[in-house]
Amino acid sequence: MPDRPVLHPAQAAQFRPHRPLDTTRRTVLRADERFLPEGAKHDDHTERTSDQPPPLEHPMTAIDTAPVTPRTSAGIEIDAAEAKRMLVQPGTILVDCRESDEHARERIPGAKLIPLSGLTAREVGELGAKRVIIHCRSGRRSLDAATRCSGLANGGVEVLSMAGGIEAWRGAGFGTEVNTTRPKLGVMQQTQLTIGACVTAGVALGFFVHPAFLALPAFMGLGLVFAGATGTCGLATLLSMAPWNRLEKCAGGSCSTR
Repeated sequence: MPDRPVLHPAQAAQFRPHRPLDTTRRTVLRADERFLPEGAKHDDHTERTSDQPPPLEHPMTAIDTAPVTPRTSAGIEIDAAEAKRMLVQPGTILVDCRESDEHARERIPGAKLIPLSGLTAREVGELGAKRVIIHCRSGRRSLDAATRCSGLANGGVEVLSMAGGIEAWRGAGFGTEVNTTRPKLGVMQQTQLTIGACVTAGVALGFFVHPAFLALPAFMGLGLVFAGATGTCGLATLLSMAPWNRLEKCAGGSCSTR
């Protein structure tokens, strides 16, 4: 009788000792060694521990993960105090991109009027200034104008927008010229108020009196579509010809500086 029992081969495999895996170290091969013939190795082949990642072997394999900084308006906007300081320097001019009726009501002394509706980079470049500061009422239109003219920087012309517009200029204590005979509301504000009043009245009359009055807000809507498509607003043109909107030069006692 044998000293130990005879096991079936399938049963013997279950009792066969296994060699533990070495998980503390591993061999890292260069990427190009994987394609070498069997037995061929680089001279500088080394063995590294598993906690050391393999370095990138080619610069093209590195991925630039630096965040892309979006372009903002910080580079072309200045405050009223900075604009005031720049305007005393030679080669700097101030452009008002508001509409003519707004400029006639109140303006910064020395500002040149170029309405945003007709402002182009070519026209601004033809002013012959090295630095152009654009302002409007609150700073939104002037920022649009400065962005539109940003290409002039290639020709050595710096175009800046005054943040806050003429309201920030006035709030900083700087003087403006005011024509007291002009209405406080500009033509565009008058146009918006007129359209809003007609739409409201047409809807109310159409609901309470007769549905035919709904044609009034529909007509106003078509007028807005036409104005947006052509850039011409008939109602604004009519309001600009009203007696209180006619442009007149400042007469004695009609203008004040504040």
